[in-house]
Amino acid sequence: MNYLKATGSGLLVATGLKKTASPKFDVIESFNDYEEREYPTTRWISCTVTSKKYSDALSDGFWKCYRYIQGKNDQEKSFEVTLPVISVVDRQETETEVDDTFTTSFYLDESAIEEGKGIPRPTEEGVYIEEKPSMKLLVRKFTGFTGKEATWIAESKKLLVSSLDKGYVLAEHPPVFVHYDPPFKPMNKRSEVWLILKPDTPVIVEDLQENGEEQPLAQEEQPQAQEEI
Repeated sequence: MNYLKATGSGLLVATGLKKTASPKFDVIESFNDYEEREYPTTRWISCTVTSKKYSDALSDGFWKCYRYIQGKNDQEKSFEVTLPVISVVDRQETETEVDDTFTTSFYLDESAIEEGKGIPRPTEEGVYIEEKPSMKLLVRKFTGFTGKEATWIAESKKLLVSSLDKGYVLAEHPPVFVHYDPPFKPMNKRSEVWLILKPDTPVIVEDLQENGEEQPLAQEEQPQAQEEI
């Protein structure tokens, strides 16, 4: 039996005494049907596939990444399975056709990497190591059948509508589809959709110091009292 435990530092999935690694995160704020999280910089093993069909591309990318963690790398090193598996659909429409690229990624648990050997390099074509910068994102959790891309798009729209009144500014990035169950599980999958937020814009503060001394802020001039006649 699997036991799920969600914590502010990440998600742990235990089978017996065995725990599955996942990226740490902080929950910034929780709402009725979604939450805002912040993730540190993370590394992922990724595979990008061009396809016309979502389910075929997801399966192809999943198994290529899975073969990497099973030893198809230059160190022939095997890793424990990690969670979650994420996928991104990048749709490029032209006048004649729609050309979709599907990127599937496994979280790379660097604590499993042997000191002095570095990260094992992929040996299968199309598989690569990707570093994702620290980011803030909105997360909607849901369960159910996820074999069709339309399900993910619908959940992404629900998240977008729920968060409209909060003034969030989204990054120019497709929604991220997040899988916690294997692709061969047919129903009631535990899933999330992520919308990545635009990085905070630095606030430029006018320099108030001159010659090492702080200058006072200009005060609004007060109207002078009129002299009595």
